[in-house]
Amino acid sequence: MQKKIEEVLRRRLWIHPDQVQVHVDDGTAVLTGEVGRRSTAGIATRLTAGVPGVTAVIDRIRYDFDDADLVRSKVNRTHPFSAEPFRPS
Repeated sequence: MQKKIEEVLRRRLWIHPDQVQVHVDDGTAVLTGEVGRRSTAGIATRLTAGVPGVTAVIDRIRYDFDDADLVRSKVNRTHPFSAEPFRPS
């Protein structure tokens, strides 16, 4: 299962196993290492949770920049399916 998780992270986020390490014990995946942004760590956690056989994920990934406020911001965003400005409801 460890190799499958590493493959998913490499294929979907271009994260090399030297950057984020994966340890699996009885279905629980522990992610350690470091990435550039907090949002990347969150995506890695969600992708890992979606791997068949993973029952829990412990996120111990460090990050250089906390972009959580930027990810939630609706300023200067566009609608995901067009170039029109995003209009919050």
